[in-house]
Amino acid sequence: MYFLLDLIEEDKIPPDFKDRLEKGKEEATSLFLIIGGAKKPLTRKPIGTWILIPRSEVKKVNSYYLIYEVSPELKQAPKGRYVLSIAILVDLKKPLNKEKLVKDIIDDMSNIFQEFNFEKDWDWKTAVLFPIVDGIGRTIDWYWEKRIGSETPIENLYVAGDSAQELSSGVDGCASSAIFACEKITGEKLIDLNKFYQI
Repeated sequence: MYFLLDLIEEDKIPPDFKDRLEKGKEEATSLFLIIGGAKKPLTRKPIGTWILIPRSEVKKVNSYYLIYEVSPELKQAPKGRYVLSIAILVDLKKPLNKEKLVKDIIDDMSNIFQEFNFEKDWDWKTAVLFPIVDGIGRTIDWYWEKRIGSETPIENLYVAGDSAQELSSGVDGCASSAIFACEKITGEKLIDLNKFYQI
């Protein structure tokens, strides 16, 4: 959503909407993610949602950790293999040493999940950086009414993709954002948010 500022001429964006986008971009964070395929689950049974490890539990990296073990029911990996991702926040104002960061993350997680051998139990892994990703703090601070939403001041231009009224994060958030955009375009109500938030 924030990249609208780079795609549309300034005189086409109303100043109040532009200010909202710029403020949102300032509040955004950067996420460093290791994702890989594992020979065994990190926990005894993958729970299929995010696990939060607070800063107080780790030593090498100054960030909370978000860990995700994809449930085998989703069939994202061959039988007997598991998809595992570990994410942290990074400060892009500081130099980023990718190799050292991966080693520090593995050291931190080895102390937390001692039954999992991060060197031997991963078939493969890769690390990527997401420059603009909502962090937990921003998700809480910008939740619900403060979200940018799928509508824009440009006629017939809607935005979908992790931007409006989060029902979750990541892929789930992108899907819900697409639903909200579809609602605006078609005028048809697909999700009763009041009912959803009562569950």
